[in-house]
Amino acid sequence: MTLIVRCEEGSADDLERQLSDATGQTGIMVAVREVGEENLDVAPPTHMLSVYGADKPGIVFRVTERLAQAGANVTDLNSRMIGAADQPVYALMLEVAWPGEQDGLRRELDPLVQELGVELSVHPIETDLL
Repeated sequence: MTLIVRCEEGSADDLERQLSDATGQTGIMVAVREVGEENLDVAPPTHMLSVYGADKPGIVFRVTERLAQAGANVTDLNSRMIGAADQPVYALMLEVAWPGEQDGLRRELDPLVQELGVELSVHPIETDLL
């Protein structure tokens, strides 16, 4: 796991020592490194993709490759096996920042449905204003 924090005072060595002391004998390994400030202009996710099918090598690669080629950015990705032990289903969920028209994302991914033998759904992410 990676945790990024901003410390107003103290060094990376001080923070690492404090965290190591706090975790004690839990077996958690702590490593603290300084990182520079970055001002990245990253587009927020616009769509949620769900891919379901039989588990086989290459599903994540083919989906993310196709998205990258189309200019999309994957902002979050999660996968797991679901269903009964005798009939497992591979589930891949992705948040994507899609720069094109609404229906273009589905059209871009449709060829993968037949190629990979999966089910695919695409839903726009509704942004909530607080």
